[in-house]
Amino acid sequence: GYIPAQIAIAEHCQDADAEPACAAHWYAEAAKGGNAYAQYQMGLLSESGEGVPRDLNQAREWYTLAAQGDMLVARQRLRALGGG
Repeated sequence: GYIPAQIAIAEHCQDADAEPACAAHWYAEAAKGGNAYAQYQMGLLSESGEGVPRDLNQAREWYTLAAQGDMLVARQRLRALGGG
């Protein structure tokens, strides 16, 4: 449950070109813990379908949570998807 470690593992999964599901798993853990950066990353993954099924509604939900955590880029993605 240590969010910085979860994010570090997720980023390592992405940098190492590992299975995208690896990054999605660790970002999801950090996102569920309330981390806005991880919530934004989950929005990106949900929008693109990398590591998780492509689901624009789920992406909007993640972006909304990240936007509530003052992530400007999440607000921008949310607007681009017609959710805000």
